[in-house]
Amino acid sequence: MLDPHKSKGKANRGIENPLSAIFDLAEDVSDYANYVKNMVLYAIIFMGFLAFFSFLLVAATLAQGQIVPFALVLGMLISTIIVFYLAIRTHYFFKYFTNRYEGIKAVRESEDLVKIPEGATLVDRYLSYMRETHPALVALMKRDPKALQRNVKLKGASGKFYEFALYLIQPPGGLTMLGLGREGYALYIQKYKGRPKMADVLDLKNALSDIARETGFAPSRVVLLYRYPPNFKGLSEDLYSFLVREELKIEIKGKEFHPTLQIVGETDEGYYDFTPLVPEFADRLP
Repeated sequence: MLDPHKSKGKANRGIENPLSAIFDLAEDVSDYANYVKNMVLYAIIFMGFLAFFSFLLVAATLAQGQIVPFALVLGMLISTIIVFYLAIRTHYFFKYFTNRYEGIKAVRESEDLVKIPEGATLVDRYLSYMRETHPALVALMKRDPKALQRNVKLKGASGKFYEFALYLIQPPGGLTMLGLGREGYALYIQKYKGRPKMADVLDLKNALSDIARETGFAPSRVVLLYRYPPNFKGLSEDLYSFLVREELKIEIKGKEFHPTLQIVGETDEGYYDFTPLVPEFADRLP
């Protein structure tokens, strides 16, 4: 059991590197938050069983016409449902907190330069990169070879078809609505000739919105691939500002989603240029 009072990163009067000390302290808090998150999950499971048995008691007392016991067990059922809901929200908060810190840690520990792997095409090379950095992707492709599709044409609500270089889909499973099951995931990868422009991103947004309205499933991550053109001087100022300061918004039945949008370029030196930098986790899909 973790003890927050015996933290390895506890503050000292003398600190050699304040920034490193802040990260060490944050890591200790994150470790303890993971422990609390698991404990809350166990509490949710327990409260679920308690709510089920309370419901059986309510049904039994109601069938027997026992008014006083019925009122008592009904109050217990309502209280259990309220606590069950609050526990789920608490679990969601700790999950959000730990995911955010893992993202910060991944950026902190990431390499400055990522070498482009070998491959015949732009898409082949990026797919090799994803396989090298995401064992979870390799595992999914072994379980379901059809999960990742190449040169796929997806239909939108307007009836129009849109082509993508790579498309990865994993439907949600389990008690996703309660924040306990496997979350759904959809990855869209498109390639461009030359330098991507702001107009390309807007067209892509319209295509993704049209597909999402048809499928009812929002994209999780969108990647635009391109090779540095001759005399390349970087992305346009408006596109760069949109990528790093704004969010891609997709609406489905009045609900708003914010998929991660990233442009990945291949430099002449043989390295990837990521805009913006997105944390990568080996145990998750890309």
